[in-house]
Amino acid sequence: MQVRRRQYYERTGRELSDENVWVHERLREIASLDAIIARLAAEGDQASADRESAVAGAGTSDRRPLLQIQTRGLHEIALGKAENPGDGA
Repeated sequence: MQVRRRQYYERTGRELSDENVWVHERLREIASLDAIIARLAAEGDQASADRESAVAGAGTSDRRPLLQIQTRGLHEIALGKAENPGDGA
């Protein structure tokens, strides 16, 4: 944000204050992201302490799919058509 403030000052000759809408919203966004990171860190510490309460999801270790994906061979048919478009298979 300091880069933006400097660029604004160089362009206009005026300071970019905290009352500016962009600066105000950016500061609010940064505070929200800091709160999210702090909460995730706290929950991560708790999950490490109590392995049973750990969350299983895309960004976690020991992730297991809930349902097995079944294609019934449809992907093979699609691949065959892509490799031999003139066969009509």
